[in-house]
Amino acid sequence: MKVDELRRILLKYDQDTTRKLVVEMYKIIPKKVREDTALDEFISTFTSMTGPVRKTKSEQDLIIDFDILKSEAVAFIEYASMSYYYAPNRIVPKTARSKWRVTARKLLKSLIAVKGENTEEAAQLLIEMYRMLSYACGTFIFSTENPFSAVGFKQPDLLDIILTKLFSSGVTQETLRLAVFVVLESRVDRETLHSELMVSLLRQLKTVDARELALEECSFFIKSFKDATKRPYKSRRFLLTYDRKGWDIDYSDSVSEDCAELYLRLSIALHEYDKGIRFFRKYFRERDPEVNLFCLLMVLRMYTDSNPTLVEKWIEIYDKAVEAGITPRKKLAEWRTELEDATPISQE
Repeated sequence: MKVDELRRILLKYDQDTTRKLVVEMYKIIPKKVREDTALDEFISTFTSMTGPVRKTKSEQDLIIDFDILKSEAVAFIEYASMSYYYAPNRIVPKTARSKWRVTARKLLKSLIAVKGENTEEAAQLLIEMYRMLSYACGTFIFSTENPFSAVGFKQPDLLDIILTKLFSSGVTQETLRLAVFVVLESRVDRETLHSELMVSLLRQLKTVDARELALEECSFFIKSFKDATKRPYKSRRFLLTYDRKGWDIDYSDSVSEDCAELYLRLSIALHEYDKGIRFFRKYFRERDPEVNLFCLLMVLRMYTDSNPTLVEKWIEIYDKAVEAGITPRKKLAEWRTELEDATPISQE
């Protein structure tokens, strides 16, 4: 049903019927959806059926004083890391726990708006906020399973905004190392793929020098990510675990594979295909050879348009895998046919 159709139907009802309809519709909406979309706050501030929707005061008035903003952001992150916005406690009142989305949105938007001499520090705080929400994708520290959408952002979009602020004074080894760690150690929500976060980073690296430096940071990451002393974060909160003896999931294999994919994408951007493929094969350690082949060719396939050299490389990898006794899935066989038909391989 379109909005105009809904309006016409509502005009037929008197006030009591309309109220009953709204209440019944509210009951139908699952509690998690109401929480993730901040529906209660929306209803409580919706004062006119014909006028514009008024934003809540907390979203309308950004925190301008940076010292106050920093203090509130640090406290929010600290309390979230101790689950004070999820579990009963005497530090964060119950009313404040239920309004964590409003507080988080206000802090995020205020930090994003920071300019001038405090930009670098605002970027660091934004990264901590992002890491907090990323951590919440796999561990309950808020009453939601979709923390990014709950605060009004898509995960790749928020990351893109944060990286822009982080690199506002240029891409350096320090900022790029931090960016690589953040991307590769992110947990993702249900709407996001890790590759989308990689694309957000790749968009920021517009020069050959920046991309080459990113390759170096990938090499550093793959050798150092288990060493706590090498992590470039400002805090020790929201860290992934790489200890198989712990209760948490061991993320070693997943981040290694993500690093292999990021390195490959960077190498493709630099036209260093063989270099990227070698790195990918070394660190992408899925046990099934056919799965390894599919993941490699799937990434390469994204870049084959108008690139005959990469098309030839793709088909060469496919054919050698078949010769080695690997049976590619149907989708790969279809892609091979498409690529060969679109760009015939030269016969010498």
